[in-house]
Amino acid sequence: MRHREQILRLLLLALMLARVGSVFDGIVAHAQPQSPVTPTPPRAVLGVKLRELTPQEAQSLGLQAGQGALVEDMASNSPAEKAGLRQGDLILSLDRQGIIYAAQLAQIIGGHSPGDMVEIVVLRSGRQQMLKARLAAPGESAPMVPATKPAQKPGPDPSTKATETAGSPGLGKIIRFRPFAVRDPQINNVEALRLLVPEDWGVQGGVLWRHDRAILATAVLSVHNMKSSDAVNFLPLEQFAQAKPGWGFGIGSIYLGSELQPAMDPQTFVARIVVPRYRREMSGATLMGGEELPTVAQGAQTPSMPSQTRAGRFRYSYTLSGRAMEEDIYCVLSYTSAPAVQTVYWSPLQLYSMRAEKGRLDRQTKLMQVIASSVRVNLQWFNAYQQVWAMWQANVMQSIQNAGNLSRYIAGINNEITAMNRQAWNEQQTSQDRISRRFSEYIRGVDTYRNPTNNQPIQLPSGYSQAWANPSGEYIVSDSATYNPNIGSTRNWQPMSRVP
Repeated sequence: MRHREQILRLLLLALMLARVGSVFDGIVAHAQPQSPVTPTPPRAVLGVKLRELTPQEAQSLGLQAGQGALVEDMASNSPAEKAGLRQGDLILSLDRQGIIYAAQLAQIIGGHSPGDMVEIVVLRSGRQQMLKARLAAPGESAPMVPATKPAQKPGPDPSTKATETAGSPGLGKIIRFRPFAVRDPQINNVEALRLLVPEDWGVQGGVLWRHDRAILATAVLSVHNMKSSDAVNFLPLEQFAQAKPGWGFGIGSIYLGSELQPAMDPQTFVARIVVPRYRREMSGATLMGGEELPTVAQGAQTPSMPSQTRAGRFRYSYTLSGRAMEEDIYCVLSYTSAPAVQTVYWSPLQLYSMRAEKGRLDRQTKLMQVIASSVRVNLQWFNAYQQVWAMWQANVMQSIQNAGNLSRYIAGINNEITAMNRQAWNEQQTSQDRISRRFSEYIRGVDTYRNPTNNQPIQLPSGYSQAWANPSGEYIVSDSATYNPNIGSTRNWQPMSRVP
């Protein structure tokens, strides 16, 4: 029972980026799922054949492998052709979402309807260009959309400033946040989690299911400023086990879903596991300082779960593409003893990093902490995950060896949300909110507000005198007492008050 309760606390996802071959989204809009679950029919197509860069191609372009999707071909008279896409273009983002593999683009397109307009940023001849395409239904021609002249829109909404930039004279600084949903193609493309993202920041990452791990579904997200190196990286959450010596399994082996590793303190865990395994671009990084955070660890304690917790923040410096960078890595580790099997199960409950160019990180931390603290796991997805995990656990002693078995489990889920799963979801989200609040108090750069549209608390950057929310889940902060986002806007922005 303790082992299962430990698993229930580890559901704030991690990422291992899936590698795919080519995808022809003129035929399918979603990457084909690996399960027999009936996929949603394609809703829209762009009409391109894509593949990922080889390591050699990425190196020649000065990029990292796994960045962007390369256009190999396109259908005649397709939206892609009419928008001005060419063979050899590297698609870097679509709808302001960074593209890291071909199937991800197909998934985003599949979330649209025919007739929707999308923005595509491509790398062509060493320069970035922005194109616009109007999507079509399969086999349907779409009207021509000039690549250099966007469609006419109504007058500007004065609330469209996103990152911390100067507004019009007298308006001061404005930040606008939008909700971003991460969907899971394995479970009928249901929303897995949601977070707040500054308006003009991009998001990379997704959800991956792994049949041989105790945490079956993992995700990692990189939320990054499109105009700078600022980024928040949500890093993988893995379950580890310090097992009795003599079991015959070496360090690093996977045994019953857990990776065998001796229990580590936060600083050792970051240095030995996180940096070399999850932050490879920090190769050669130097630890500049850091500390454990007992008050954060205390906030992570759950009365129903007898475990120990430790938390910390550690700053590293390194060089990336010739630029000096600084990165803070935050972690909360939980340790649960299982005396009956002489094992200690341990894992991160939270693990993320914040990166900026040297000299900028402290100034940007309060903005990035809003992103880190805003993650909300979807109850419907959580319920489906719990059902699949229970079926996996019942069969784990049979040494499941292939994803086909996992697909069978996924196909067996139903939509009924049990009281136990709802309670586990509530406890997990409450714990994550408590941890985020303690981190925010430590940083002292975030204020908590009450959203009048749903009566829920929300953390936003401190130092701003005004804050608003609308029913769509968007937020604005401003340091001007005269700014009113409702002037010239059709949205219903409501002012928010701080929570003591």
